[in-house]
Amino acid sequence: MNSLYIAANIVKRTIGKGKSLLVFLALPALVVSLVVVLLGNSGQQVQVAYANLDQGPLGERLINALQASTGYSFVEAEDTEALRLQVIDKKSVAGLFIPEGYSSKLTSGETPRVEWFELGVSESGIVLKQKLNEQIRGMTGTYRLLSSQIPNSAEAEAALLQVLSEQQKNKVRAVVENSGLAVNEAISTSMGMLIMFVMMLVNNSISTILDDRTNRTMQRMYAAPVRSYQIMAGNFLGSLFLGTVQILLILLFARYVLRFSFGMPLLQQWLVMECFLLAALGISLAVAGLVRNRNNVATVQTLIVTPTCMLGGCYWPVDIMPEYMQKAANIVPQKWAIEAINRLAAGDGLSQVVLHLGILGLFAVILLGFGAAVLRPSETETA
Repeated sequence: MNSLYIAANIVKRTIGKGKSLLVFLALPALVVSLVVVLLGNSGQQVQVAYANLDQGPLGERLINALQASTGYSFVEAEDTEALRLQVIDKKSVAGLFIPEGYSSKLTSGETPRVEWFELGVSESGIVLKQKLNEQIRGMTGTYRLLSSQIPNSAEAEAALLQVLSEQQKNKVRAVVENSGLAVNEAISTSMGMLIMFVMMLVNNSISTILDDRTNRTMQRMYAAPVRSYQIMAGNFLGSLFLGTVQILLILLFARYVLRFSFGMPLLQQWLVMECFLLAALGISLAVAGLVRNRNNVATVQTLIVTPTCMLGGCYWPVDIMPEYMQKAANIVPQKWAIEAINRLAAGDGLSQVVLHLGILGLFAVILLGFGAAVLRPSETETA
C-alpha cells in the first residue's frame, strides 16, 4: 500500500500540471500523427524501375540479388527515357540503368558503374542504394578471388554465377525480415518517435529523484517506517504507469482515430513497447543514481536520449549506418525494440522476437539492479 501512495505521488508530480500533459501526452500524439499522415500512404509495395542493356548474365543477377535483399518490386523499363519518366512521375522510388558490357567489365577486373536515378531522398532509396553498392562490391571482390584460383575466365565466371545463386538462396529469409520496412516506412518511423518520447517521459523521473534528494525528502522516507523495497517499488510503479498510459493512448489514437494499420496485433505491439519501457526505466534509475547535481539533468537527458535514439534507429534505419555503428547499435535497447516491431510488421510471430524481448528484459534487470545499488538517498546535491 505504501508503494501505491508513492507511485500516485510520482504520477501527480509528473503530469499534475497542464504543461506536463501537453509535453508528455499531447506533443507525442501530435508528432506520431504527423508521421502517420505524411508516411502512412507508403504502405504499398516499393517499386523500382530498371533498364538492363547488359548482354551477359551478371546484370540480371544484380537485379535478382537486389530484389532478394530488399523485398522491393522491380519493373523493367524499355529505355532510359522510360526509366526517367517512371521516376519523375513518382511511379518508382528510384531507377537503375545497367549499361551494356556490365558483365564483361566485371570479368575483366573493372568495377562496373550502374547509373542511378532518384527524384528525392527517401528511406527506401537510401536502403536500395546501399544494397546496390554492396552487391557490386561483392560481385567484383568474389570474381577477383575466384579468378586468382581459376585461370580460365569462363570457368571463373561460371563459378561466380554458382556462388551468386547460393547467396540468393540464403537471402530468401532476408526478404521476409526486410519486407516490413519496405512495405511501410511510417511503422518504424512512428514507433521510433514514440520510443523517443517514452525515453523523455521516463527520464523525467531523474528530476523527481534529485528533487527528493536535494530536499532530503528521500532521506526522510528511508528513515520512516517504510521498507526500502516499498520506496523503490513506488518510484518504479509510478514511472511504469506513466509510460504505459503514454504508450497505450498513442497506439489507440493511431489505430482507432487515424485508422493506421501497423500490420500487427495491438497486444504484440504493446508487449514490445512495455519491454522497452522496462529497459528505459532501468536507464533512468541508473542515471539517477549517478547524477548528483540537478542542474546537470537537462544535459544528461540530452546526452542519453538523442544519441541512443540516433544509434538505435529511431530517426533512420540502422542498415544505412556504417558497419561499426551498426555493431554499436546492439548496446542500446532502441535497436532491439524497433527491430522486433519491424519483424512483427513483416508477419513474424512472437516466437520470432523472443530473443529481442529477452535482450530488452536483460537490459531492464541489469540497469535496474545497478540503479538500485548506486542510489544513495542519504547524499544531498553536490556542486
